[in-house]
Amino acid sequence: MTTNEARSIAESFNEDNYTEEEEFRCIEAMQFLIEKERSPRDMLRTPHKVTFYYGDSLQRLESVMEDDECVINFNNRWYRTREDFFEKAEVDGVRLTSVYDELYGFKVD
Repeated sequence: MTTNEARSIAESFNEDNYTEEEEFRCIEAMQFLIEKERSPRDMLRTPHKVTFYYGDSLQRLESVMEDDECVINFNNRWYRTREDFFEKAEVDGVRLTSVYDELYGFKVD
């Protein structure tokens, strides 16, 4: 998958009318785009603190090690895996995967 292909998939995703296969492809594209920005070995696989904006609202995400797993806390909700996060994470009642192009100002610590 190329960056352009991933962006095209994510941009064409219609949250109101989609098949399970389309949703999976969008999640896969989001994972690709985020991992492209940082090493796949780093992002959400090892402890990090990430901040970004959605609208005017600052969002905070933290990944921490729990036993041998890296778990993610976002908006006071815990996600046990990266896949769980990409499938379920929401901001203002909207899935992150459907508004990825409206997220900006990323900082990774």
